Amino acid sequence: MKSISSALSAHFATGETTLCVLWKLTRVDGTILAFTTHDQDLTYDDGTGARLYPAFTGFTNTANDSKSDMSVDNMDVTGFLDSSAITEADIRAGLYDDAAIEMRIVNWADLTMGDMKIRAGNTGQVVMKNGSFQAEIRGLTQYLTTIIGSTYGPICRAELFSDGVTIGMGQHYLCRKNVAAYSQTGSVLSSPDAVTILVNSGLKQKG
Repeated sequence: MKSISSALSAHFATGETTLCVLWKLTRVDGTILAFTTHDQDLTYDDGTGARLYPAFTGFTNTANDSKSDMSVDNMDVTGFLDSSAITEADIRAGLYDDAAIEMRIVNWADLTMGDMKIRAGNTGQVVMKNGSFQAEIRGLTQYLTTIIGSTYGPICRAELFSDGVTIGMGQHYLCRKNVAAYSQTGSVLSSPDAVTILVNSGLKQKG
């Protein structure tokens, strides 16, 4: 259940509304960006201090998909690069990956009514397409899918002799086998069958 003020609730119930979306993005480097879907800039205090929300045109989003089975909520956002604050170079550099997102609805005609938060989460994959960016927004239940610690199984998760491989939410597995201990230099004398190799030292190696 979402908590909103009685004034904003009454405004929702009217036949005509003056609503817009405010969204605030906090990158992992601490940079905070704020925008509004209204056609004019707005200054609003969400409880962390008054902040300017510049008008950001060409912004669309899919339906806000929330489920009761604890699966990850998700939404896709598409916007044109019409703001100097968001550059293609920064997007391609991954500066907007895993950024914290807050989205809320306000009455732009009377900001004293407060807001209704409609989404809090993090960005997933952010891609460029035809001069615009598309970002996946994942709900907070995404953190519940994070694997903490390791489990043991019959199959090793690291690639043999690799320096390490990243799987899922930052899980890093390192192969501890030294390739030098499993290699030798020489020449093959013959191979009498499909699994036997005779090397120049006279030793047999099973392949």
